[in-house]
Amino acid sequence: MRLTRAQRGKHLASPGGQAAILFTVGEFTFAVPADVIREIQGLQDLRLIASELSPIRSLHNTPAPGIGTLGKKVRHTLHRGNRLHFVIDANYFFGLQPSSSTRVLIFRGQPVGLKVDGIERMTLLTQTVPLPLAFRGEERRWYANLAIVENRVVPVLNTDALLSRLEITTLETLLARSEENIFSAVVS
Repeated sequence: MRLTRAQRGKHLASPGGQAAILFTVGEFTFAVPADVIREIQGLQDLRLIASELSPIRSLHNTPAPGIGTLGKKVRHTLHRGNRLHFVIDANYFFGLQPSSSTRVLIFRGQPVGLKVDGIERMTLLTQTVPLPLAFRGEERRWYANLAIVENRVVPVLNTDALLSRLEITTLETLLARSEENIFSAVVS
């Protein structure tokens, strides 16, 4: 991706910059502000959301029943402490081909995680530019802006675009109903 001359002149330099984590999905590198990340985990504690919604029968790697396309976006959950996080597959979210995920970014202040291929490193974002008009549709929601990191253009994730409040409420409601059904089946 190349910047036009007009965009190069509009670099926004933050005083001291913003700490960010560079992560990869497939062959692409993205950035996320470090202050929105609570922790970075491996995949060992992930549970298929289908097993959370329907633990009596095993539904390996299929969308959970009753949640439609949201089930393609959120396939896993992760329990951290007493909080449940809904884990989004970054490949699906960004419309990329499947790749080999190895890490989950757990976000601070929201019950959301993002399954990514790897963590490249932490860095300081000192130059950012607004999204060019070439970014259309969903891309304008996915990214907050673009950062220039060592002569590379790196999209900065807009974490508000991961899951809407309605999507989170829908998932929480489905899980609560599933637990009620299991409890009533065990008690009967």
